Amino acid sequence: MPPMRRCPDDLRLQSTRLRENRSGAADSVTRGPGGSPEGHGQPIAQDRGEPFVPGPQDPPRQAPSAPVIILIDPSSPAPKKRTLLDRRRFGRRAFILAFLAITTAVSAAFLTFALVSHTPSSPKLFSDAFDDYRDFPAGEWAIPLEGGTWRVKSGALKQESTDDDGHVAVNGEQGWSDYSVTATVTAESGANGVIARYASSYDYYSLVLSIGKVVLQKTIYGRTFSLAESPFTASKTQAYKLTLSAVGARLSGSIEGGPQLSALDGAISAGRIGLYSGGSASFDDVDVVRADGGGRVEQPTSPAASASPSSKATKVRRTVEVSSSDQLAAALATVQAGDVVVLADGAYTMTSMNRARGTSTSPIRVMAKNRGKAVVTAGRLEIVDSAYVTIEGLTWTNSNSLRILSSHHVRLTRNHFELTETGPLKWVVIGGSGSHHNRVDRNLFENKHELGNFITIDGSPTQQSQDDQIDHNYFRNTTYTTENGMEAIRIGWSGISRSSGRTIVEYNLFENCDGDAEIVSVKSSDNIVRYNTFRASRGVLSQRHGDGGSFYGNFFFGDGKPGEGGIRVYGSDHKIFNNYFQGLTGSGFEAALKLDGGDMDGDGPLDSKWRVHRAVVVNNTFVDNRSNIEVGADGGLAPVDVAIADNIVVGSKGDLFAEFGPNPSVKYRGNIAWPTGEAKVGLELPEREIRVADPLLRESGGILRLTPGSPAVDAASNSHDYARLDIDGQRRIDVVDVGADELSDAGVVNRPLKAAEVGPDTP
Repeated sequence: MPPMRRCPDDLRLQSTRLRENRSGAADSVTRGPGGSPEGHGQPIAQDRGEPFVPGPQDPPRQAPSAPVIILIDPSSPAPKKRTLLDRRRFGRRAFILAFLAITTAVSAAFLTFALVSHTPSSPKLFSDAFDDYRDFPAGEWAIPLEGGTWRVKSGALKQESTDDDGHVAVNGEQGWSDYSVTATVTAESGANGVIARYASSYDYYSLVLSIGKVVLQKTIYGRTFSLAESPFTASKTQAYKLTLSAVGARLSGSIEGGPQLSALDGAISAGRIGLYSGGSASFDDVDVVRADGGGRVEQPTSPAASASPSSKATKVRRTVEVSSSDQLAAALATVQAGDVVVLADGAYTMTSMNRARGTSTSPIRVMAKNRGKAVVTAGRLEIVDSAYVTIEGLTWTNSNSLRILSSHHVRLTRNHFELTETGPLKWVVIGGSGSHHNRVDRNLFENKHELGNFITIDGSPTQQSQDDQIDHNYFRNTTYTTENGMEAIRIGWSGISRSSGRTIVEYNLFENCDGDAEIVSVKSSDNIVRYNTFRASRGVLSQRHGDGGSFYGNFFFGDGKPGEGGIRVYGSDHKIFNNYFQGLTGSGFEAALKLDGGDMDGDGPLDSKWRVHRAVVVNNTFVDNRSNIEVGADGGLAPVDVAIADNIVVGSKGDLFAEFGPNPSVKYRGNIAWPTGEAKVGLELPEREIRVADPLLRESGGILRLTPGSPAVDAASNSHDYARLDIDGQRRIDVVDVGADELSDAGVVNRPLKAAEVGPDTP
């Protein structure tokens, strides 16, 4: 049993701060606040989601016919005398005409009223032409980071600092959600543009004119992702009208007379508008118009927020249908942007693709005519020095790795991988110099028996492939082994662990992945693993090397087999929040959460176990695990400046909180422990650090959630910028709740995944 210790009463949590609002969303990843992403000289139209393609518009309503008005000229000759029969006939006709005229007039008035009353209005929420300012900021404008040199001159707002730190001016209300913001922008130097849904200085969307391109981007947790971009050369003296729209998870950006961009992203649901300046710029004529939905907050309706690849609007140059390996080889050797190579049902020997250069609007697609029925039984696919290539719907049973080398925007989607192994084999490898923005999604990987990974993200000898995405895949059935090297996914390796990978692993299902003590092994920096479900798998999600990892919204379920674990980390500045752990059997290296001791601090071999610094563990829920939160134990170098706050830990076995060795700089606050049966709290700390109470959890939707009256409701010690959404994707409001779940009536967006929700046939 670990030694008991008592923390001083005046310790404060590290790495947390009061959030600037309570209505954003969580998620995270890439570079510093507001800086535009590193460019690679290639157009990027869609990276992190499919474009929103609007459906057919309703036909325009026809204006109602105006009533017919008959004018009688008094100078006209008098009508000739009619007989009684004529007068009766004329009277009937006059009555009918008068009745029709009145009816038409009434109908026109009614229809006009109906059109006016039922036409959705788009009222202007805000407008500013900067005509009445002497000083700035003034009115409702604010400079949240107190940076830059902002002045109003000649009826325009100017930011005159030439540094690239990313200066922001904001206005509006935090509750604004669905709207368009428009401004004229003269970008004199650096990256400049408009902002929507500014939830905090860490989280917002922006549309910026950058060097040689226009970029629709997301800044989340202080790091910036490109969602879409297009080549565009802006004049330093010309004013451009930029419009950024956010409606639900649909984002669009445009330059009047220039490129139009779109993306799907539901990470930030509401926030203020703003102006962004990463150099010097002038801004004028800011207008904000409420968009569809009257300003309500919308969330993605399912984890599959991005559309299927086949829904993408693209230009096709030619379609080449093949039915033999020779025809396939010939087609791949001459493929050009916009080509679609369609494989008929049958068996194929695969060949390579070198310098296959599609574009964002004219990608190269290699796809099965009938999903799963074109089978690669031999050969190897190597995609080298290529761009915008999609491989879709094939079944792979060959014995060679699929390699994506020094390429970008290559996509593997809706494939079934069940390779024939005669020895160690990595199934899919992404690497090489200059590799970036590749995606592996909606595939099935199953039945692996030899060493090697399902997916390996490598790179050059010094830099990992960057901004890759692994999502909506189904990984299952790897044979148990005690050897190292059979992780389902490996991201990076020790030699390049100091490089920033910015990989996202999300919405994947792992079942019976028993091949390695690390199911997912992260060995580089600045990566995100979120919204995944791990079931009945022996091993853990491990940050083995590297810094700045984010792990949130994941579900871990055990089924009684030994060694089922959760998350284990080494290194600095990791954030672990909104995760759910239940029924896990592992301990030590395979505990539900392990902040391990290190054997190296400072300079040393990159394959060492680096000491944990500044880890933050907040708003997680642990239920009935053999071992829950363990701190220290191995390596001799205890974690430093760690914050463990607002977690719920319940169970009937062992210590709910366990520390090994002295850990004086680990701070606890706002946790709730409920030991039952043979379990013990494990640490003797003040109630404000660990409170012993029944959190009143009840099963709902596959996990245990809070119920009304729970002592966890409105009991968190702090609110955390990066955890503004709970594990369900529901917004945390007011005083937040302890644990991964926020008591809420809002719809559930993120839930434990099932087999039907991942893999080739998922929507």
